[in-house]
Amino acid sequence: FFFQAEDGIRDVAVTGVQTCALPISGQDVYVRRTDAPVGAVLNVVDLGQKLVDPDTRDTLGYLGIHVGEGRVDRAGDPATIRLLETEREAVAGNLLVPEENVRPTDFLPHSPAKAIDGKIMAVISGVSLIGQYNVVVLNVGAHDGLEPGNVLRVDRKSTRLNSSHGYISY
Repeated sequence: FFFQAEDGIRDVAVTGVQTCALPISGQDVYVRRTDAPVGAVLNVVDLGQKLVDPDTRDTLGYLGIHVGEGRVDRAGDPATIRLLETEREAVAGNLLVPEENVRPTDFLPHSPAKAIDGKIMAVISGVSLIGQYNVVVLNVGAHDGLEPGNVLRVDRKSTRLNSSHGYISY
């Protein structure tokens, strides 16, 4: 999940999750400030790191970490949500986000139509090295010419070390 800075996080979802029991699949949690109807299925998301453009220093958005899915079983304030599946513990302060229409995944990998010059802002798995199948967040997007299916090459910024033989870049 990605929340754009201009979305205003309070407008994106609606609420914190509160519970007394260990909030895992099959448990009920209580949420406030939601107008979702009974039967609606919502994503439970933890608000992750702030995504700052390394070039402009502008906040572009926030990373959302998927906690699980829940179904509204009782409307009101507080509403009751039954956790249908969880990948991690739901905690107070998590957000509820409606299901989104996602883009089709039946695309052919291809190079972008023009050269793309961007920087990695975050690595989803939290590691510093990336490879095939890793997911990264870039400071470029559709307004820069990227489209679904684009395949990019990652060039690592070299590091300069001082040694007894002079400077070494790697």
